[in-house]
Amino acid sequence: MNINAPLSIRRRMGLEIFRRLENERTEEHQLKQLFWECTLRCNLHCRHCGSDCKKIAGHPDMPKEDFLRVLDSVSAQNDPHKIFVIITGGEPLMRKDLEECGRAIYERGFPWGMVTNGLYMTRERLNGLLDAGLHTATVSLDGFATDHNWMRGNPQSFERAVEAIKLMVQVPDFVFDVVTCVNKHSYMRLEELKDFLISLGVKGWRLFTIFPVGRAAKDPELQLSNEEFRGVMEFIRKSRKEGRIHVSYGCEGFLGNYEAEVRDTFFACRAGISVGSVLIDGAISACPSIRADYHQGNIYENDFMEVWNHRFKPYRDREWMKKDECADCKYFRFCKGNGMHLHDENGDLLFCHLKRLQTPIKKKGMKKMKQKKVLEQSLCGVLALLGFAACAETSVEYGTPTMDFWVRGKVISDDGKALKDIQVIVKNENAYYNDEEGELVRMNDTIYTDSGGEFVSQMMRDGWVDTKKLIFNDIDGEANGGTFKSDSVCMKDMESKQIKKGDGNWYLGTYEYNMEIKLSKEDK
Repeated sequence: MNINAPLSIRRRMGLEIFRRLENERTEEHQLKQLFWECTLRCNLHCRHCGSDCKKIAGHPDMPKEDFLRVLDSVSAQNDPHKIFVIITGGEPLMRKDLEECGRAIYERGFPWGMVTNGLYMTRERLNGLLDAGLHTATVSLDGFATDHNWMRGNPQSFERAVEAIKLMVQVPDFVFDVVTCVNKHSYMRLEELKDFLISLGVKGWRLFTIFPVGRAAKDPELQLSNEEFRGVMEFIRKSRKEGRIHVSYGCEGFLGNYEAEVRDTFFACRAGISVGSVLIDGAISACPSIRADYHQGNIYENDFMEVWNHRFKPYRDREWMKKDECADCKYFRFCKGNGMHLHDENGDLLFCHLKRLQTPIKKKGMKKMKQKKVLEQSLCGVLALLGFAACAETSVEYGTPTMDFWVRGKVISDDGKALKDIQVIVKNENAYYNDEEGELVRMNDTIYTDSGGEFVSQMMRDGWVDTKKLIFNDIDGEANGGTFKSDSVCMKDMESKQIKKGDGNWYLGTYEYNMEIKLSKEDK
């Protein structure tokens, strides 16, 4: 796609119609989504977090009764069945009374869902939430084990997120999706991650890029280059045409010729138009990503619906955004200055999605290389006419064959019982990485079996499977009805199948290694 080309007549007409509809929606400002920031406590320490989330938060959880009074205000003027409540944080599962909160919301007629990292999700917890009326959920998964755990700051976060996804897949007709914040680490493995999610049974996948606020503001590893950013759009566009999984880009940013190509609707920031929020301190705002500077009131001082009906001018009249690079932009009528969460405390735009897409990609020396190639081909053609084979050359390539691989399996006892929480170490004898201090560290992956005894590990690209093995350790004592002996198996002895072809050169493709192993009890 030529992103720099003028909008087609068809796309411009669609955008104009959509713009008029959005103007009507702005005028009506009918509340459709209500976020509740129920806690700032979190069991992770994510590199990209834009909130003030900690295990022990500086602000206490909001009592559910306070938020329920907000819902009473909302339902007095609206049909609660048409307004979706989204519980967020922090991590909602940090609240022991989350099921009580959900049930009270449901009993008032509001459908509700939640955003979670999955770390504390169990089968019992999910069943309790479903009984409390949980309609939907969003699970964060930012890559395979190495990348996700690096992003989230917890060595078990990938395994637990995958376990949460598996649990949700098993619930008939339960609608959920997976959200991925793409960074420099995960960007190169999007295709594999897509295949992995499909193998788990995931139907919906949303991709976001990380905006530079909070912890992410000064972390260059989290920010994509303009070329990578465009690559994400192309990946989504291609994946949507495949139709194997419903992929879409997040709600932020006008994308020019990618509009209607990478998500289900044209771009519109509906913060304060159909989306509202109640933050942890009672502040009335729009989506929780928009922080202190755009609060419109407080539930402890104001009636929520009074604020919703008569304030929110900065959200509903965005002409104040028409400054700096937006001042003379011909697409401002469609974009309205980008998403509200992409403006700083001074109202300045942090970055423009369209500008990033339209920035020319520098290809150093490409013109000269093409000219040289044309000259070589011409000269070779002349020599061939003269009967010479002087242009024939022998190419020698050097390298080590590599492949991508992931490992899955099941751990059982001698009598066939699934063993939960067995430690599985995928040991890479010849794979290393540099730690934060620059020291060379052997790259191992440590995971744990789920309630069904199953485990899955996605490793980084590597070669020489012969040097890898899996080590199984019982670390939970008597929890499985006894203590089990450690065991190990070499990957070369496991069943394997190729699930993605290589490129015909040194890259061998993607392989899945699978096994079932029995652990024997320790002798007493």
